[in-house]
Amino acid sequence: MTIITLAKIGTNPTVTFAADELARCLKAMDKSVLIDNRTYDGYDASVKGAIWIGKDGSVTPSERDDEIRIDVINGEGIITGANNRAVLIAVYRFLRELGCAWVRPGADGEIIPKRKLAKQELNVSVHETSSYPHRGICLEGSVINEHIINMIEWLPRVGMNTYFVQFIIPVDFYNRYFKEKNSPLRAPMTYSDEDISHMWRACEDEILKRGLIYHAVGHGWTGMAFGVSTTTHDPDDPRLTDEFKSCFAMIDGERKLHKNGLHHTQLCYSKERVRSAIADSIVDYAKKNPAVDVIHFWLADGFNNNCECEECSKMRPSDFYVMMLNELDEKLSAQGLNTKIVFLAYLDLLWEPEIHKIKNPDRFLLMFAPITRTYSSALYDYDKTEKIKIPPFERNKLQFAKSVAVNVAQLELWQKDFSGDGFIFDYHLMWDHFMDPGFTACARTLHRDMCELEKFGLNGSVSCQQQRVAFPTGLPLYAMAVGLWNKNSKFEDVSHEYYKMAFGEDADAVEAYLEKVTELFDPTFMRGDNCAAHATAISRMNAVDELVHGFKMSHIDKNKDKDASWKYLWYHAEHCKLYAELIRRYANDDFEGVKDQERAFTDFTYKSEPELHTVHDAAYFNSVYKSWTKRLFVNRDNNDVTILM
Repeated sequence: MTIITLAKIGTNPTVTFAADELARCLKAMDKSVLIDNRTYDGYDASVKGAIWIGKDGSVTPSERDDEIRIDVINGEGIITGANNRAVLIAVYRFLRELGCAWVRPGADGEIIPKRKLAKQELNVSVHETSSYPHRGICLEGSVINEHIINMIEWLPRVGMNTYFVQFIIPVDFYNRYFKEKNSPLRAPMTYSDEDISHMWRACEDEILKRGLIYHAVGHGWTGMAFGVSTTTHDPDDPRLTDEFKSCFAMIDGERKLHKNGLHHTQLCYSKERVRSAIADSIVDYAKKNPAVDVIHFWLADGFNNNCECEECSKMRPSDFYVMMLNELDEKLSAQGLNTKIVFLAYLDLLWEPEIHKIKNPDRFLLMFAPITRTYSSALYDYDKTEKIKIPPFERNKLQFAKSVAVNVAQLELWQKDFSGDGFIFDYHLMWDHFMDPGFTACARTLHRDMCELEKFGLNGSVSCQQQRVAFPTGLPLYAMAVGLWNKNSKFEDVSHEYYKMAFGEDADAVEAYLEKVTELFDPTFMRGDNCAAHATAISRMNAVDELVHGFKMSHIDKNKDKDASWKYLWYHAEHCKLYAELIRRYANDDFEGVKDQERAFTDFTYKSEPELHTVHDAAYFNSVYKSWTKRLFVNRDNNDVTILM
């Protein structure tokens, strides 16, 4: 019988949780192990035979950079880090070195090997610092708390450190799930904004328990400035007072609610009272929410929706934006608040300011959000000698580029006057992953983009994405995490490692199979960037059927009851066949057949939701795939990758 002494340093909740997780996983590996839990005020070198967990002073303290140190020999030593969060990351790294793995968010993604744990086998030596300080996920998609908490739990297990919840109250994401009419899991339900705010607080507890960097809000300040905390699409909503409406952006001579609702309604930013009200609402939020480490201050969502009044027309929206950032900084400083503020280069705000500059760059983080870019190429995969032509700024007549070169050029113009901290806010796993049923190309591009962020002067990423995105595998998620932790990692190594963790001795076969699925569907074709591939669409979809059938017979059917990873592959095989048939019918101009196949595909997606709901967002997929596939064939002769909107 082995006794393992775990000596926790101090009583910090995150370190306590780290020690508890270490004990839990060690016991799961070997039930015969006895865990001797202890708590000390500080590291005591005279205590022998213990694994110490916590900050012992051997690593330089830093709240920004996650340095970890693990020196354990024969079951004795230290697991420490630059901050309490890093200690938790270090504990999970220790467990990974012992053979544990977390191949996707959720309980069925945890792999803990059964083995005898003799103290002489507990030997791990790691001393690393993450390549980038910003390594996070942003809440998107349709969700319940289970899906959010699955993601929050997963983050430190793979070295991630940040979670971002959008909006003052994230009602949209919950309502997409609760109000879904077609799911067999539930009847549509309605919850109040207050109900959802309390649901979110349970998720917030999980963020704080792990010491993760907590980002919040983004869009929504244009409403909060006038006391409206959630969006509305009703122009007669009583919360939209006459005073508030008088501050709406003037477009085509009218000040009215945008067709897409309040979150898409810009305000008249030349009005001092508007700017002041927005800044005051952010200051008030910062005072009332001290647990939030980073507040995102964005303007309204959407594009070509800015005020056209005489005063607003004198400057670009980005100039008014920087005016507000400087005014906000002054008000936060007056209140003694050190809260970091994120501002973004996104849609209309990709066009840099011409007049105003940020006065206190230490307060702010620049967030580059190239939402219109193509994922058919990585960010750094463009001709550096090419002369880039950025579309001219024309108020409310802007065109947005798919070209990564144009997007990067616009970032560089912002960076000429802002040299502070910053990160990318990208959308690899928001919808584009649906264009790659094998998840291989999207994982490769995502990993490469993360590894190369330093080349753009960016210090990491917060991924704007669905929370349920591990169907058929969690490879893209894992590749993102590894690339952010180690910018020198190689995708081929990451891919092999992932499949080995998830599929053991069948790793090579599964990897080759899913790579072939990606190749046959061809994501460049699926997203409309490769018109030439239309000529081979039917033959490739026929090959998908043959590939899937053969691999089901040789591997999937034999293993589908083995574990969750194989179960998901079984459902994924059916998914691929339905997808292939839909494309085949489009390619044959069988539009009546398309309608029948869409019904079959949608029915399958919802009927399989009880088995897949933690890894696949059925509602989001069904809202996307029809329109994207239709657009693919409507535009089969036009693959202009320069302008998207």
